[in-house]
Amino acid sequence: MDGTVKKYTIEKECLGEKITADVIAFEKGAVVSVYGGELAHIGAVSLVDYKGGRQDIEYPTHKEGVVARRFAEALSGAGIYPLNVSAGIHYDNLSREGIETVLEVTEELLSEVLEVLKKGQPT
Repeated sequence: MDGTVKKYTIEKECLGEKITADVIAFEKGAVVSVYGGELAHIGAVSLVDYKGGRQDIEYPTHKEGVVARRFAEALSGAGIYPLNVSAGIHYDNLSREGIETVLEVTEELLSEVLEVLKKGQPT
């Protein structure tokens, strides 16, 4: 064990704004923050413990829980835990199509985060 900590930032363009995934990778586990749009914030958090058990928190009126849970499921399924995933993406008056676009972009971010964490190399 060398206690190495690596930090990565991955950005994607989405509906004229950036959505960002900041990743802090530890020897065991990671912290991932997914945020952006017109107002970056924290709307939901998913935590995965040392045994793979997950807890989800979503603040009232927020809908980012789907993003936090998706990242937590995929990363822990790849053996990356303990894990702390926060998500906060906001666009005013987003249509159903806009929501689908945001979800597609966050899936692209998730793929890149998985690749970076598996390889240990920044993109």
